[in-house]
Amino acid sequence: MKHTQFDYVNQFQCLAGDCPDTCCKDWQIVLDADAIARYNALPGALGEAARAAMVTENGETRLREENGRCVLLREDGLCPLQAEYGAEMLCRTCATHPRFIEEYGQTAELTLSLSCPAATKLLLTHEAPLR
Repeated sequence: MKHTQFDYVNQFQCLAGDCPDTCCKDWQIVLDADAIARYNALPGALGEAARAAMVTENGETRLREENGRCVLLREDGLCPLQAEYGAEMLCRTCATHPRFIEEYGQTAELTLSLSCPAATKLLLTHEAPLR
């Protein structure tokens, strides 16, 4: 399989708490097996909150939402798991968003979702021809 991506993809940087929106809402954050194991092993109050946030339905474990938002999301728009332990603690879904892989036959293209304000700005302000 051939893997491609636009040249601007590697320039992406999450706005985190400065984002005018949040990617921690209006969708289900499915957890991978490694994240589940990490969250189950977390000590203290944050570990208890992470375990309480996990729900398993239809064979998938995800983080619960409340009013359309991840129940772990802090008021300042940051994930407490990332704030406390760094990006390594994020599940695969959160660590890769807004990056998506689209497959077209034998080609896989890494792209950014324009639902993310930082990704949209990056694309719209990219002055060079896209490569």
